[in-house]
Amino acid sequence: MRDFRLFKNAVYFPKSGICTISDLHIGLEDKLNKQGISFPFEERKSLVNNLKKVKEKFEPNKFVFNGDTLHTFGEIPDKVPEKLDEIISICNEECLFIKGSHDSMLPYLLEERDLEIKESYEYSGLKFIHGDKDLTELDDELIVIGHEHPSVEIHGDKIDCCLYEKGKSCIFSIIVLPSFSKLTKGVVINDMKLRDFMSPVLRNCNTFADFRLKIELNGEELEFPSLKKFKDKL
Repeated sequence: MRDFRLFKNAVYFPKSGICTISDLHIGLEDKLNKQGISFPFEERKSLVNNLKKVKEKFEPNKFVFNGDTLHTFGEIPDKVPEKLDEIISICNEECLFIKGSHDSMLPYLLEERDLEIKESYEYSGLKFIHGDKDLTELDDELIVIGHEHPSVEIHGDKIDCCLYEKGKSCIFSIIVLPSFSKLTKGVVINDMKLRDFMSPVLRNCNTFADFRLKIELNGEELEFPSLKKFKDKL
């Protein structure tokens, strides 16, 4: 399985120069405010600052936004286009968007900005899909998905994590990205089984026990063995 780095919930592949980010859910703050929840979530500040730090650290050739860039269905809140423009400008327009389950309005915004949106993207043995739909072909590429918002509970602390599996329980290697948005609720994977996941891609695997996870803690990447070896110690 090829090397990858994790920082601020973004994953970078040094060999290909691609940085991928999933589940920004731009507009979630607007929806919460509309529901009368007026706590200052600072969605824009969090997304923009973290993306700038990711770009500075990795200096990628391309950003792949791997689905659920937007949050709301059927409408575009007033502040969303401005937030999207700022994110695109950070990437110097070297970016590609994968359509996620929340992105029904994203094609209209991207068309105005002359940017691509795809159902999937393949490059140098990497295959990016959001994960909400089944794969039409299962192959030996490295599949990169979002959609699940994985997190792990370690001694009572909930931490976003990146899941990965090297082709032992699946016929393909897979990486499951954490959510880039700090407003989404991470799904704790400690006691989950494959049938508990939303993604049909994950449900095509045989067991969850062989999955490993990587977290970032205070700027340091920490890798864990397979879940079957350490889950009882959490």
